[in-house]
Amino acid sequence: MRHTLAGRLLTWFVGLVAVSLVTGHWSLVTDTAWSDETGSDASAIDEEAMTTDEPVGEVAAGSPVESLEPSASGLISVDFKDADIRQVLRILSLKSGVDIVAGPDVEGLVTIKLTDVPWEQALDIVLRTYSFLYERTGDVIRVMSLEAVEQEALATEVFPLSYAKAAEVMEIAKEMLTDRGKAKFDERTNAVIITDLPSNLFQLKQIVARLDQQTPQVHIESRFVETRLTRDENLGIDWFDSMPITVTPATSSTTFPFRQGATYGKIGSEFLTRPGDIFYTGTSTATSAAANRGVIPNAGGQFVFGTITMSQLATTINMLKQRVDTRVISNPTIVTLNNQEASVQVGTDVNIPNFQVDPSTGRATVSGFETRETGIILKVKPYVNLRSEIVMDVNPEITTVGSDRTYASGITFPDFDVQKAKTQVRLIDGQTLAIGGLKRQAERITLSKVPVLGDIPILGALFTNRREQTPSGQDQLDLLIFMTVHLVQDKSQQSVAAAGGQ
Repeated sequence: MRHTLAGRLLTWFVGLVAVSLVTGHWSLVTDTAWSDETGSDASAIDEEAMTTDEPVGEVAAGSPVESLEPSASGLISVDFKDADIRQVLRILSLKSGVDIVAGPDVEGLVTIKLTDVPWEQALDIVLRTYSFLYERTGDVIRVMSLEAVEQEALATEVFPLSYAKAAEVMEIAKEMLTDRGKAKFDERTNAVIITDLPSNLFQLKQIVARLDQQTPQVHIESRFVETRLTRDENLGIDWFDSMPITVTPATSSTTFPFRQGATYGKIGSEFLTRPGDIFYTGTSTATSAAANRGVIPNAGGQFVFGTITMSQLATTINMLKQRVDTRVISNPTIVTLNNQEASVQVGTDVNIPNFQVDPSTGRATVSGFETRETGIILKVKPYVNLRSEIVMDVNPEITTVGSDRTYASGITFPDFDVQKAKTQVRLIDGQTLAIGGLKRQAERITLSKVPVLGDIPILGALFTNRREQTPSGQDQLDLLIFMTVHLVQDKSQQSVAAAGGQ
């Protein structure tokens, strides 16, 4: 009889309080943050601790919790077994400091175990698992059943956007509406108008705020430098003998200049982290031979990627200017949005005719033209991650017009010599990417003609001599590309940064 009475008293008592296990003792926790929509206030319990040195036994079924253990990081671990959902909400309210209001039809038992999760996630998992919905206004969370939500009146809210396009945000929001919801946008004010249940509007408001973020911009300054190689430099420029630059620890794939005995990694592999390591795009045989001399391993037309600081860039450019036959081909500057491709071309567009052959006569007529880009083509696509690092897809390409080829139909088309590579590098604001290792022959075209007669249209070709020469190895050209990246800050960001430096 005593055991039965004691069991009933224990069941009644734990139904009023939240029990947490702390150093092997039971502690009382007040529930002043709880209320429901029936109008009755929750029971007030004095903040008086009761402890016992006796071992803790099992909690009876129907009690609110078996254990609630907060961690040092603010995460909680809970173990509910057949607990009344209102008692569970009380405990989460106490832990979070947020008022949780439950509707009159929020009832049932909860059995769930979670380890090291934020209280918001614990609340969301409990309510979703047992088919309840909630909405939050400030520090008040309102919990309702699905039936109550379906009978709730609809609400309309206007979401003005500062950066995102209203039409694009509307399409995303439509996927998250309830059956009763609808969305449209106003192009003039760049706003999205959503009509839906208040509980769902709360979720949509958070999503719209995440989508309406300013898109970072990246400023890219490029330098295309071309230098003529001597016979002794047929494998590339010896950076270590000619440029007194100190190699520093790499913050991205590699540093520049490329050190002797560097470790090589194929493009597409993981980032290399050792200072001076390089990526190569061709075979490793010629690359290793060049690396033994401490040079840019560009035999076979390979691209090599490295990083340098602003001071190292200035030193490199000054040293290059001291070489004979070195010139800066172009110095383009572009600004592109995050995750948007930008391209730079230093060269010409070649028009290629499209021919249409008449099957009956075999004659070919020009039906139109296609344009082919030639010269130096550099395509980049930057992505700014959460750490403000710039991860950039880089596609350098050299395209030159080769010899003409005549096909069976008598149509002649030019061939194109293409050397290109593709890689991904990670840079920080203000860092410079160096791309080197591309050699090409400096072809010479000698044109001689008879004065006056050589200038006559069509017939002048009979009095003109055109000779193309491919010089020996000492006339090879080495192309270097330097790209300096900067994150573009708007005026508000610049003012904040200036205030922080004072």
